[in-house]
Amino acid sequence: MNPKDIKFFRKFFREYVKKFYSDAEIDAQIKINMKLKQAHTYLVYRNILFLSKSLNLKEEEINLAKAIALFHDIGRFEQLKHYKTFLDRKSESHSEIGLKILDEKGILDKMDDGEREILISAIKFHNVREVPKNLNEKDLFFCRLLRDADKIDIFRVWIDYFEHKSGYDPSYGMDLSVSNEYSVHIISDILANKISPLENVKTHNDIKLLLLTWIYDVYFDASLNLILKRKYIREIFKILPKNKEMKKICKHINFYISER
Repeated sequence: MNPKDIKFFRKFFREYVKKFYSDAEIDAQIKINMKLKQAHTYLVYRNILFLSKSLNLKEEEINLAKAIALFHDIGRFEQLKHYKTFLDRKSESHSEIGLKILDEKGILDKMDDGEREILISAIKFHNVREVPKNLNEKDLFFCRLLRDADKIDIFRVWIDYFEHKSGYDPSYGMDLSVSNEYSVHIISDILANKISPLENVKTHNDIKLLLLTWIYDVYFDASLNLILKRKYIREIFKILPKNKEMKKICKHINFYISER
């Protein structure tokens, strides 16, 4: 894959997304959240470029990583238009929607078979709780690369939302409670160094705690270093309740990071 291919993919993505903003049937709130996903895509693109260079990837590998980042959430726009939610379980997999769109429009025809397989695997599994163990080494590498780049920006998205720095609503369609309660199941998962399932999330505090469990699924050291440099973990603890339980999990996570 070469820079001309990336230029073509960027133009396609830009023009594909643009049509949703001129669709009179889509209400203003949904369009605002579409802009969230467009901005998120470009920042995941930037993250994956940074990680790729940190890992000393070859130019063609960096270009493949760029394409994967650019298309990883392209299904979100149809999902929002038709289902008015970000939740796959209330609609359908946004990854599958996106891959279907790319296939129908013949976008992946510009790739060779190997690149196409890697991109499809990375997008298909970028938001699952656990990556399948039977992926080949190349597929697994790019899947992990995308998952890290994606998580890094999702930390930012949620922190900005809770700190009222944006007009976007990443909880759109999730029906979360704003109560001060939080799930004991997510707390248990944090203390067990486990990623908690989205099904445990019922409140805003649950989302904050869920994000903390993602630290156990950050694969590359460069990714963890970027998260720490941007102070995302610290910012999440600042917007959680102040009690002994939160102090305990803060100490636990900081110890995990220090020992990694």
